[in-house]
Amino acid sequence: MKSQIYQNDFNNLSLDNDFKDPKSLLQEAMQAKGITPPDYHTEELKDQRFKSSLELKGNLYSATGKSKKSAVIPII
Repeated sequence: MKSQIYQNDFNNLSLDNDFKDPKSLLQEAMQAKGITPPDYHTEELKDQRFKSSLELKGNLYSATGKSKKSAVIPII
């Protein structure tokens, strides 16, 4: 959902940015529009999983995964 808000920005990015992860692309798109990038928080849970969250426009999004990366990707 969050990436849909900035879909036009993603579509206009150079192909040179293909190596960048979704988190970097979102932050760059927001900065280009003068919007403060969201705060991300990742914590390790007791069951060897990770929980990541971010706040965007007053909404809190979170996801869990077996690695930090797999916990971050769904919230972007």
